[in-house]
Amino acid sequence: MILTTNWLNSLFEKTPEAAWEELLSRIKNELPTEYSDIKGHYRQIEEKIALLDRVLQSSAWDMWANFGQAPKGSQIVKDFWAKTIGPKAVLILDSLSMREVAPILAQLKNSKSELVSINFAGSEVPSETEIYANALGLPGRFSLKKKPLPGGFVISTQDTFVDTFKKIPFPETVSKLSNDKNLFVWHGWPDDTLHDQAAVEDAFNRFIDIVKESIDSDGFRSLIMTMARGRELLITSDHGYCNTSSFTPAQGEQQRELSQLGHTRAKKITAEERVEGMTIPPATMNMTASANRDLYKLAIGRWRPANAGFPALTHGGLSLMECVVPLIHIRGVSNG
Repeated sequence: MILTTNWLNSLFEKTPEAAWEELLSRIKNELPTEYSDIKGHYRQIEEKIALLDRVLQSSAWDMWANFGQAPKGSQIVKDFWAKTIGPKAVLILDSLSMREVAPILAQLKNSKSELVSINFAGSEVPSETEIYANALGLPGRFSLKKKPLPGGFVISTQDTFVDTFKKIPFPETVSKLSNDKNLFVWHGWPDDTLHDQAAVEDAFNRFIDIVKESIDSDGFRSLIMTMARGRELLITSDHGYCNTSSFTPAQGEQQRELSQLGHTRAKKITAEERVEGMTIPPATMNMTASANRDLYKLAIGRWRPANAGFPALTHGGLSLMECVVPLIHIRGVSNG
């Protein structure tokens, strides 16, 4: 990805909303949708996005302060559900990132489904599961299991099967789906695998192998085909994830600033704990959660504390890999 001075200057001259739309459009146009070697593909995407991340953590760090102006994936899900005429389905894959788009597209070629569009949008702030659930009018992800569903849920559930699954294999998930007209499913993969692998040696490479095996499985293909059969299907996620083993260890004031977060990328704080960053550009930023009024201190960009024990795979902070979510719209070929 070549970032020219003219392009960067034009980005900085735009309103925050237009700047984020332009950045997401650039990501969409630059990311490969095919690959031959899965690990080479992941490395290529990491390198492309790292260039943008370094701009956003240095000269353009104030764009993160205006991340609330970026198009939100949660709003696109609401619009898709409200505006789609006829049967529809949403599959939220927890922690799915822009890296997994190409492997999923490869799988779609082997299924009876048609690709309608691929887009990218912003996560909530912080890039955490429960904040995304709040944006959908839920107290939390697992409130989707309650009957009746919480009254604040923004999705119309008439003639709709709604559920969430944690550490449930894809074939078992398929067996639990009903024949309702509409389907709304939140699955814990790949987040379940992400956190299981976060602290192991060579975590990122091991995670890639598991992700490839999962996406290539008959169970995953069956889940996609079943949900898309006779329906418009939107595959998306609540947030992405970052590979901190590729981040630069912080030193000095940056290290002390990040150490306030412990072994996390986002920490809930009180108003009394609201201390501004000690460095310019800052290593952390205080922000109000996008879906409630809670206050958080968030790590910015591709820095990690130099202390041992920090998870290699995580989310919650302000980097593009954590905060950009894919939206893959497909249609079953029998839909007409």
